[in-house]
Amino acid sequence: MKIDYHFGDTIDANTINSNDLIILSISKKQIEEGDLSFIERNVILLQQCGVNAKQKVILLFGGYDDIPDEIYEILAIRNWIAKVIEKFPFLFYYISTFENNSSMIASCIADVKKVSFGPRLTIDEYMKLGYFPPNLPKVQLGIRIPKDLQERIILGTIEHGKNIGEKQSNIKALLNSIPGL
Repeated sequence: MKIDYHFGDTIDANTINSNDLIILSISKKQIEEGDLSFIERNVILLQQCGVNAKQKVILLFGGYDDIPDEIYEILAIRNWIAKVIEKFPFLFYYISTFENNSSMIASCIADVKKVSFGPRLTIDEYMKLGYFPPNLPKVQLGIRIPKDLQERIILGTIEHGKNIGEKQSNIKALLNSIPGL
C-alpha cells in the first residue's frame, strides 16, 4: 500500500493518482482558529481527480496526543469537522475507511455512545504500560448522525457522485459504508 503524508502542504493530482492513501494532517492551530483553508485547497484537488480520489483520504489531527480524549470528544475538532461537512457534504466520498477513519470522522458530527475495553489513558501512558499500536484497547462506538445532517450528506454525495461520473451502484455502496447514516 502506497501512502503519502501532507502536513500543511497541498496535494496534487499526481499524488492522488499514484497513492492508495493520502494522509492530511490538520494542526491544532487550524482547528482552534476554525481555519479551513488547507482542507478547502485539498478538497478542490480531490474533486478535480474525481473517482480516482475515492476513499483515499485519512484526516489526522495534530497537537492532541497529550490528552486521552478521542477526536469526537474534543469540542474544537467536532466544531471544525461540522464546518467542513457543512461546506463539503460529500466529503465522505473521499474519506478512507482504513483504520476506521470514516467512523472517527462521522463520530465528530454524531451523537456517540462509547463502550471502551480498557483504561482511559494517553498514548504515552499506554506505551509506558507496554501497549503499542495496534495493540491498544479497543473501543466500540454507537454512531447516530442527526437526520437533517444525514439528508445533507446523502444528497450531497449523490449529486457529487453524478457530477464526477461515479456509477449509481458505487454511490449507493459508499453511502451504505458511512457510519451513522
